[in-house]
Amino acid sequence: MIYVAVQIRQNSSLIRANTDSVNAASVIAFNNFFTTTASPVVQDASFADIFHRGLSEPDLLSPSEAIRFQSHLQTVFVAFDTGFKRMRSGAMDETHWEPWSRQIRAWMGNPAIRAWWRNQKTPYSEEFKAHVQLITSDDAKRPTPNESV
Repeated sequence: MIYVAVQIRQNSSLIRANTDSVNAASVIAFNNFFTTTASPVVQDASFADIFHRGLSEPDLLSPSEAIRFQSHLQTVFVAFDTGFKRMRSGAMDETHWEPWSRQIRAWMGNPAIRAWWRNQKTPYSEEFKAHVQLITSDDAKRPTPNESV
């Protein structure tokens, strides 16, 4: 009986360690995925200018610039949706997802992004759309002017 109890305890410890390892790998993979997704703003000065103008004066973008700006937003939000799905499936702990949720709230604090979101929701899961609605519907949780995208 003691032998079985020890085996169960060891097995439980191994399962916890494996779960922690999978969670850490998922967080690292998502962080890398998001960094790659967001990299055009950092790596391409002309796109950084388009992105900045898209956030502040989207109506002044040329048609091709508007497509680039909107496509980038779509790519970033697909990345957010991917992270959200990882969290919902248990592959990412909620504590690791929370900073990304705050980041979404900060992004949605920008009027241009909110306007884009209202018109471009189709590629996202219903659960993710509900999550965005939930975190942006509470005025107390809206980003302050000090928070940035």
